[in-house]
Amino acid sequence: HHAATNPLAPGEEIQLIDATGLTLCTLRACGLGVTFVPHPQDRRPLRTIPTAVIMAHDAAMRAAGAPGDVS
Repeated sequence: HHAATNPLAPGEEIQLIDATGLTLCTLRACGLGVTFVPHPQDRRPLRTIPTAVIMAHDAAMRAAGAPGDVS
């Protein structure tokens, strides 16, 4: 299974929901064609992460000088 985010979740959290699918990409001379094929899912919440937790993790990583820091 893959998780997707729920764009309708309250602004103070990121909600991961059950969602699966397949992306078919075709490279053509005129550009890239992308087709998304959804698979059956029930879109039930799998996990909710408060944005404060994500922000605190990001701040700790920046303070530690973690690789990938672009500031």
